[in-house]
Amino acid sequence: MLTAKRQEELYGICTGLYEVSVISPYLSRKLQVANSAITGIGAGTVLFGFALSGLIRYMLA
Repeated sequence: MLTAKRQEELYGICTGLYEVSVISPYLSRKLQVANSAITGIGAGTVLFGFALSGLIRYMLA
């Protein structure tokens, strides 16, 4: 069962991934690269950021 704190984190991840998917078509046209390249880099960045925040919270607990 997810606690309220974990559920809020999932909402944050979902929001970040949604923003990446909305922005990626514009950036891919502007940078003249594949849409999947922008989406992959953006999704990886969002997930890595949340992994780092989880690690920091673990270290401080």
